Amino acid sequence: MKATPLPQVRACGSWGDMGIAVGRELSPLIQAHLTAWLNHVMEQTACTREAAIESAQAYANPIQAHAPFLWEELEGLSRGAGIPVAELLVLQARTEVLNAQASPPRSLTSAECTTFAVGRTRTQDGDVYFGHNIDLPAVLEPYGVVVNLEPRDAPATLCYTGAGLLGHNGLNEAGVGICANAIEDPDGWGVGFPRYLLSRLALCADTARGALAKVLEPPRAASRNLLIADANSDLLDIELLVRSAGLLEAKEDLLTHTNHMESAQFAGLDTPEADSVARLQSSS
Repeated sequence: MKATPLPQVRACGSWGDMGIAVGRELSPLIQAHLTAWLNHVMEQTACTREAAIESAQAYANPIQAHAPFLWEELEGLSRGAGIPVAELLVLQARTEVLNAQASPPRSLTSAECTTFAVGRTRTQDGDVYFGHNIDLPAVLEPYGVVVNLEPRDAPATLCYTGAGLLGHNGLNEAGVGICANAIEDPDGWGVGFPRYLLSRLALCADTARGALAKVLEPPRAASRNLLIADANSDLLDIELLVRSAGLLEAKEDLLTHTNHMESAQFAGLDTPEADSVARLQSSS
């Protein structure tokens, strides 16, 4: 079976200009992604389209307050794609919207993603490698894109994401890379900065430690695991619950993570799925 290349788009300039360019290029795919996700939320939760869109509005203020550059990009995306910002917010807080409408909230970690980073001492060419199998709901498969952004006042980035979603996985020209996967917060989720957009904060940094500091700044809406690596072979993993965080560092230049918590301070807080444990063991 021949693989189909993902759509790719390049944009440069101000944050707003880049949003406009990406919106124009990907407008039909963004609209299809939005429609598919709203239909998925309605099917899974029996909510209305209007209720799903309304629940996304709570994430506007956290984005504006903690990442004004992303808000500018989102407004540009809206103009370029011809889709209201209020609707595009559904994509920025994609899983938060689903979780908010579900009663009880859904488990998100079964058969999900695996991340890894391998440092210089373990690779034949002495380079650092990181990666992630993006194991998302099948409804999202048609909407993956690669976006190359070259802003005026931050490192250029190359990201995999869903059309219309400002962040997921990527790397920047300074040598910082980030991958994300799901973990469960036993205390539930709330309103705060959307979890997907944390990756974009990290990619404004020029070291893994700088990226770590950036993702810890905003109040979080949801739990998230972030694996961060840089070209100097600094490999970090931060398990983010809504109100606390646990840090893991590489052992012998290898770091892997699946969908259960591994940091000492979170011991006993979750019950790992057998699939998540098996994936971690096979990748370590």
